[in-house]
Amino acid sequence: MTGNTIFKDFSAQRAADFRNGTMVVHHRLPEMEMFSDAALARLIETHPDELSMVYAMPKDAVGYTGFREGDLRGSTGADVLEAVRNGQLWVQLLRLNKVHPAFADLERRIIGEWKRQVREFRVFGCRLSLLISSPSIHVSYHADIPRNALWQIRGGKKVYVYPAREPFLSEEALEGVFLGETQEAIPYDPAFDAEAQVVDLRPGMMVTWPINGPHRIVNDPELSVSMVMEYFQPIAWKRYAVYYTNAVMRRRFGRPARSNATSGPVMWGKALASTAFKLAKVQKRYRHQRYLTFRIDPGSATGFADIPKTVRDF
Repeated sequence: MTGNTIFKDFSAQRAADFRNGTMVVHHRLPEMEMFSDAALARLIETHPDELSMVYAMPKDAVGYTGFREGDLRGSTGADVLEAVRNGQLWVQLLRLNKVHPAFADLERRIIGEWKRQVREFRVFGCRLSLLISSPSIHVSYHADIPRNALWQIRGGKKVYVYPAREPFLSEEALEGVFLGETQEAIPYDPAFDAEAQVVDLRPGMMVTWPINGPHRIVNDPELSVSMVMEYFQPIAWKRYAVYYTNAVMRRRFGRPARSNATSGPVMWGKALASTAFKLAKVQKRYRHQRYLTFRIDPGSATGFADIPKTVRDF
């Protein structure tokens, strides 16, 4: 990799953009050998099964939320890459920085550079994940719990980012995301696009957007390799405590939230309540059941073959 930094143009203006919500900046990840085909194939084969996922999504399906989950076990990395390149799949490898030293070092470098540019940048619970997805695939409209940064490494995609407020994101839908009732999917209306911020993400670009901001993604007609950096900041942790507690109170006790405030004594009370609910494993009764319905088949036009529906228990 040329240059000594990860970021190419993290300026005072970029820092201001980050503070205001959405930032686009350029980086050097495409120059790194750890994202070559050979390295990706090895990563797929060595990453823990419980942190490796593959999903099937129809192409050109805006707003589609019925994606299926498959089984990567027993497939070679080369077969997975071929299936993704020619099919309609997206592979997700979670928590790379917790498993692979090279990604732990990458996390350290990224955060170090970021802090030098945004001095008040405080981050904890950082997770690096890899997305390898098929040409022209759509990632449905959804919202995430932590704040995200999406790093494009190969291929291109359009990222549609929407305001994190009604009608784009209802309180009840966000509560469902925090409880794990869905795989982060939320109701989508094509009329929302009128207020979307659209980022044409090319290799060597990174975009980050406001916490819990709804978004959807459309790949260009080529294989896409992206890295997702999820991280918590103090405000993200406070929102998690508040919305998690509100969700339990609504679903278990029939009491919709009166406040979503992320400061003051009520917020701290909800933080304590969220800890108690999690220790009591309340969330388990709301979390959706996951099923495996296909396996990788690089010879198929879709990249996969159906299998009997089985519960994902790993």
